[in-house]
Amino acid sequence: MNTSNKPSSFSFQIKGIELVEFNMIIPEIPLQEIKTYNFNIQVEQKISFEHKLILVLTSVEVLNDTKETKLGLIKVSVIFEIPNFDDYLDKKNQKLILPDDIILTFNSIGFSTTRGVMFSQFK
Repeated sequence: MNTSNKPSSFSFQIKGIELVEFNMIIPEIPLQEIKTYNFNIQVEQKISFEHKLILVLTSVEVLNDTKETKLGLIKVSVIFEIPNFDDYLDKKNQKLILPDDIILTFNSIGFSTTRGVMFSQFK
């Protein structure tokens, strides 16, 4: 992406963290001790043009070592506000164009925050 006409600094603020969904699943047949877990992780971004916000929704499905039994699910959203939102807006196509490193930063913060919420919820 050509960033020559984009601002040289990027700022954002975390406006909220929400636990969207949380499930712990107790199997009908008690499991033996599990030493290895598997995780299905999905990250998606949603944009509110009206409120100038980006929401990063991270979903983590916890499975047993054979991936046959679902043990839990957690979904956490982290909401970011970008003060200079309009500087990155392609008004003609109604798209937000952000540098790849910013998208990676948002995803990393969303994932790290979800990991912390998981620790708190699953303890």
